[in-house]
Amino acid sequence: MKTQKSTKGNWNDLKVELTKVNLGDFAPFFMPNNRLEGLLSGNILVEDPTNDLKISSEDIRTQYLRLDNDSLGELKATLAYDNKTKELKVKGSTVNQENYLGFDAHIFLGPNGKDNIIALNAKNFQIKILERFLGTLFSDMQGYLTGDIQLGGEFKNLAVSGKGRLKDAGLKVNFTQCFYKIQDTDIELTPTKIDLSGIILTDTVTGNPVYITGGIEHEAFKNMFYNLDISTRKPGTSGDEFNKDVLLINTTYKDNKQFYGRVKGTGSLTLAGPQAEMFMTINGIASDKDSSYVTIPSASGRESGIADFLVERKYGREMDDSDFRKNATSIIYDVEVTATPLVNLKVVLDELTGDEIKGRGAGTLNMRSGTSEPLSLRGRFDIEEGQYIFTFQSFFKKPFELKKGENNYIEWSGDPNDARINLTAVYTADNVSFAPLASAEKNISQSISNARGDVYVVAKLTDKLFKPKFNFSLEFPTTSVASNDPALAFSLQQLQKNENEMNKQATYLVVLGVFAPIESGGGFNFSEVATNSISGIFFNVINEQVKKIISGIFKSDKWNVNFNSSVYNRNVIDQGTLNLGSNVNASIGRSLFNNRVIFTASGSVEGLLQSGTVQQSVQFLPDLVIEILLNRSGTFRAVLFYKENIDYLTTNISSKTQKRTGVGLSYRKDFDQFRDIFRRKKNKAIPDPFEKTDTTKEENLKLE
Repeated sequence: MKTQKSTKGNWNDLKVELTKVNLGDFAPFFMPNNRLEGLLSGNILVEDPTNDLKISSEDIRTQYLRLDNDSLGELKATLAYDNKTKELKVKGSTVNQENYLGFDAHIFLGPNGKDNIIALNAKNFQIKILERFLGTLFSDMQGYLTGDIQLGGEFKNLAVSGKGRLKDAGLKVNFTQCFYKIQDTDIELTPTKIDLSGIILTDTVTGNPVYITGGIEHEAFKNMFYNLDISTRKPGTSGDEFNKDVLLINTTYKDNKQFYGRVKGTGSLTLAGPQAEMFMTINGIASDKDSSYVTIPSASGRESGIADFLVERKYGREMDDSDFRKNATSIIYDVEVTATPLVNLKVVLDELTGDEIKGRGAGTLNMRSGTSEPLSLRGRFDIEEGQYIFTFQSFFKKPFELKKGENNYIEWSGDPNDARINLTAVYTADNVSFAPLASAEKNISQSISNARGDVYVVAKLTDKLFKPKFNFSLEFPTTSVASNDPALAFSLQQLQKNENEMNKQATYLVVLGVFAPIESGGGFNFSEVATNSISGIFFNVINEQVKKIISGIFKSDKWNVNFNSSVYNRNVIDQGTLNLGSNVNASIGRSLFNNRVIFTASGSVEGLLQSGTVQQSVQFLPDLVIEILLNRSGTFRAVLFYKENIDYLTTNISSKTQKRTGVGLSYRKDFDQFRDIFRRKKNKAIPDPFEKTDTTKEENLKLE
């Protein structure tokens, strides 16, 4: 910055030289609601700054200029400001002549702001900048605009008008995630409306057209009012040849955690109402020529919940561009889809174990959701054929075929996680030996021991979709010995009346392909176990049988034996991507020295299942704990321990276990209520049971 003698009068002018000045340093002072970034260079002449102020420049240039997330690139411009008229003239263009934008602005900084005029001349200029106005509904806007646009009036209420031609344009509908190309067309803007009638979209998957009628009313691109109709049917026609299938839904789990899929068909979309209260109605009919797929992921359940120590906590909120938008936006979606027999529905009962229901059928589903309205799902899907894929904790897959001719359906009445089901699925166990049944029943002929045949394990699923009630039964072919031998048939009939025994038999038949040994007493109480899949039922039964075997080895009641296993997702960053790990744990414990010392030894095996993206060897993790009771009640204890753990957040192939050893003191006490923690219990006198009372003495004298 320096002064120089004026060539026009007896005063000094001020010359300012700018070299790559960071606009982000001072832009917040005059643009607090937007983010302006880039570098500014040029020479500015300030004439007669104390009297008749005039500012001019012939070589203003910018580099890396960005407004919020929109890149404007390099600009070159001239400017002139006259303090008498309060008029600022700016004329320039982008350096990039291929995607050119020229501008000629006459801006009045005084009370005459209503006379502002900004003329824009675009040549193959990218239309992505429109996302800042329409980003709530559309994204991935691409293409080029050639034409003239004029902005006039005060900056708070600029009137926009002009004509232009769109070329190679396209956009994605956010709700459906479907991308459509826009056929090259002319578009006209008026100060109050954007007329979109006549624009034809082209589905990039099928190549079929989608027609738009209506437009968007606005006030300087604020307070927008939508009146749009988008349809696969050509306006003014009625034949099927004018209503062709397009991609209607193309979502993934990341787009919609309640339902997602890929659906082709015909339909219409209506968007109406002001920007603050938009209402979108979608009516779709699935294609009867191309298959469609819809997936409903599992609700949070026993198997699917990841360990809480693996959850990365987030505090606060990251600012985004929506923080700078002044226009309040609210939208409600009302979607009705009519499914044809080519629609395939998949319901994931547990994403970790892999248990899922796949079915093909028909029905009508209505989905409603919005900015401030939770998703509701209503309707019924009748399944004509399908499978229940049973995976047994992801170790293998065995399909239950949905029984044809049965009333198989899934029905929703509002809450998408509270659907009702009625499904009958059948698994065929091939060439099963009847020897375990013959050896358990004396009335059955021993010749049955050599008999073999197919056994149909029938699973009836009712009640809630993500927490169904399971009822197992057995069926046999008409030629089977189980259908022709009265004694065996009666034994099987009695067996199926015992729910716990039936669960065990179904487990053995599906997992091992044999009948289970029939036990006369006790048994596993299935009703006490909460499960949401057949894998959970069968694994609980196998777990119980392993416990019995281990307990049989240590027959003394002084030994406490436990065995369990689990599957979990190691991917804590993206729960939608599975990195399955498995854990098998066994422990044995015993108290010594009149229950003053408690010894517990355990070990667990950690490893990755085949579906994991990280390869890691199976590792054995020992765990040893010795507790010494320091007082009779056991509230004070000395603890000696040795533990080995895996760093669950590490995905390195050569990751090592962490070993911990130490000695500690612990205090434990049981309370019935939380407030009892802060109260001191009064010590009650405990009578000595061996102390003789006077009454006892008198009774002894009488006996003598």
